[in-house]
Amino acid sequence: MAHKRVVLHNIKRYCILMMAAVVVTALFSSLSDDLKMLRSIDGSYENIMLAPKNNVESGSLININTATVHGLTRINGIGDATARAIVEYREVHGGFKSVGELVNINGIGKKTLENIRRFVTV
Repeated sequence: MAHKRVVLHNIKRYCILMMAAVVVTALFSSLSDDLKMLRSIDGSYENIMLAPKNNVESGSLININTATVHGLTRINGIGDATARAIVEYREVHGGFKSVGELVNINGIGKKTLENIRRFVTV
């Protein structure tokens, strides 16, 4: 009788471990698919695209001439300091005439601009 309990206990433990393995595999598989979708044109991965944020929904754009600091930080690659710099630049220069003008902001280079361009408008 005691032998049966040990066997049942081991089977139960094995089943729990297998279920955990399935869950972990599914999570990593999903993450792997997301990473593949974020691969850039040259085949490299862009770290800023992996930031866990309340991303801008596909198809919606943030107007850099009217967005708040909080609204700007919804864009992957734009943190609080950069968002504040965007708002300050906008106030000093009377707004942005084009999205390309964002390269004048400290912390936004050509690479970052290309990564965020599809999420912003003027």
